[in-house]
Amino acid sequence: MRSLVTYAATALAVFGLSAPGYGQRTGSRLFLQPAVVQRGAEAMFTASARQYHIYFPYAWSEDDTVTIEMPEGYEVEADAGPAPSALNGGSAAAYTPKITVSPDARRVTYSRAFAFGYKGNLLFQPADYQAIKSFFGAVDRADGYTLTLRRRGVATAQ
Repeated sequence: MRSLVTYAATALAVFGLSAPGYGQRTGSRLFLQPAVVQRGAEAMFTASARQYHIYFPYAWSEDDTVTIEMPEGYEVEADAGPAPSALNGGSAAAYTPKITVSPDARRVTYSRAFAFGYKGNLLFQPADYQAIKSFFGAVDRADGYTLTLRRRGVATAQ
């Protein structure tokens, strides 16, 4: 796996990653979460309500690209369910994931673009808490997307 991660347009990390056992194998399928950088991250907002203003000290963005080399004999399962979709956080945030398979079907690229506070919105009223919590919760769920790989030549159950 190869990942390119950019945070706040100032930090850049390019690295190769070999992670034996990262995916979960079940019969003829292999399940893995392509958002490797976010995997295991704790939720930002866990309280059910907020009494005081919510202030973020700065805007930030995250742009991640992870390319997964397909294990020998596997392919992306076409009917495994929908990939995560873009989320609109109004005038404060945006989240755009994208999954592409190379023409030779040997690589899957997972890209993720996240931005918060990009229009200068950094201070929120307590009444805005549920919307913010909901947006970040939806991002967490999308980051937990599981990609399903199947052994080539194995038919899917209908």
